[in-house]
Amino acid sequence: MDYQYELDARGLKAPIPVLRLKRAMAQMKPGEVLCLIVDDAHCRPDVQAFAHHARQKLVAQDINAGESRYYLEKN
Repeated sequence: MDYQYELDARGLKAPIPVLRLKRAMAQMKPGEVLCLIVDDAHCRPDVQAFAHHARQKLVAQDINAGESRYYLEKN
């Protein structure tokens, strides 16, 4: 997956990664993609809810036992 920005939120617990995601996406231009990397399994529903409510496109998810990557496109 191609992306322009990477937000490494490993080591942070929910909801901090989503708060940082919101701040980062506010700086982006429409059509740009950000990769959010987290290692807290509890972030999954928060990221999905953020994408839905903020009307951003969750392009892909790569969920593993140790870490997960979420790719969000700015609308």
